[in-house]
Amino acid sequence: MPVKVVYILSDLDFALTFKWIAEHLNKQKVSLELILIQHDQRVTELERLFDDHNIPVHKLRVENDRRAALAIGKTLQLLREIRPGAVHCHMRRANIIGLTAAWLARVPKRIYTRHYATQNHVYHPHAVKTDRFINGLATHIVAPSKVVQNTLIKKEKVRQEKVVVIGHGFDLSYFSEPDLKKTNNLRSELDISNNRPVIGVIARYLELKGIQYVIPAFKKLLDDLPQAVLLLANAQGPYRDTIDNLLNGLPKQSYREISFEKRLAELYACMDCFVHVPVSADIEAFGQTYVEALAAGVPSVFTLSGVAHQFIAHKHNAWVADYESSDAIYKGLKALCTNNSLRAELIANGQEDVKRFALETFIRKTEALYV
Repeated sequence: MPVKVVYILSDLDFALTFKWIAEHLNKQKVSLELILIQHDQRVTELERLFDDHNIPVHKLRVENDRRAALAIGKTLQLLREIRPGAVHCHMRRANIIGLTAAWLARVPKRIYTRHYATQNHVYHPHAVKTDRFINGLATHIVAPSKVVQNTLIKKEKVRQEKVVVIGHGFDLSYFSEPDLKKTNNLRSELDISNNRPVIGVIARYLELKGIQYVIPAFKKLLDDLPQAVLLLANAQGPYRDTIDNLLNGLPKQSYREISFEKRLAELYACMDCFVHVPVSADIEAFGQTYVEALAAGVPSVFTLSGVAHQFIAHKHNAWVADYESSDAIYKGLKALCTNNSLRAELIANGQEDVKRFALETFIRKTEALYV
C-alpha cells in the first residue's frame, strides 16, 4: 500500500524539479496529491503538469497574508479528508500555512525543504522568528546542501536528527542534449545569432546574487571583445533599480534581458560562458545553476556558495572568482573566452563531476523520506 503524501506549494508557476518528481516518483511506494497556494485562480504550468500525470490537484487562492488563517483552515480540512502519512511543503507561504495545518491535523511526517540559507539572517532578521516557528512545526527539514544544514543546526539550533541532507537531483541529459532547432529559434528571438561570445547569467535581481559585479566586469570585457553580449535571465526583482543604473552604462545592443524562459536547456546552449557569483560563502542554499551550467557544458565563472563548496574546484571544472570582485570576474571571463584548451578541460571535468547529482539518487532519497 503506497504512503499518501501531500505536496503543498506556493507561488510557483513551473519548476523542473516538480516535473521530474511527477514523472519519476514510484507510484507503488508513494501516492501523491498536490495543494497549490496562489494569489489568483489562473491555471499554472504546474497544475497542468500534475494533471497530465493523474495527480490530484487542490487549489487555494490566498491574495494576501491577512487571509492566511482562512487558508490554514481550508488546508486543515483537505488534510483531514486525505489523511496523508506525510506533508511536504515548498516555499515560504506553503511552509507557514501547510505545516501549521499539518500540525493541527496530526500528520505524522511534516516536512519542508529549506530553499534558502542565511538570507534572512543577513537581509531580513525579523523573518528569522518565522523560520524558527516553521522549524518547530516540522518533523523533518530537507537541507539541499551542507551550508543549509549548518545554518539550521548552528544558527537556528535545530536538532541535528531533524535535518536530512538531500541535494537536488537533475535529469542531466536534459541539459547536455538540447534541441538544436529550439536553440536556433531562441538565438533568433534574442537577436544573438551573430554575436560571440554570449555571457549568460540566470538569477533574479537580488543583491545577494552579485549581478552588480558582473555588469562592470562585462563592460571591461567589451574592450577586448566588442561583439560580446550579456544575457540576463530571470531579470526581475527588488534590486532592479541598481541593475538598471549599471546597464545604462553599457551599449544598448550589448545586453538582453529575459524575465522568464521555460526552454532552459536551450537557453544554456545559447551561452558561450556562464557566470554565477553569490556575494558570500553561505548566502546560497544550493545554487542549481552550478550544476545546470556544467551539465550543459558551458564554461563558468563562479564564486563558492551553497553546494559549490562540495564539488567546484578552480581551473578543474570552473573558474573560481573572489567574492564581490568585478576584476576577478573579468579575469575569469577573459580566460574562458580566449583559452580554448582551458574551456575544453573545464567542460569535460564539469560534465563528469555533476554525475553525483543524477536524478535517480534524488528520487530514491526523497522516497525513503516518506516511507
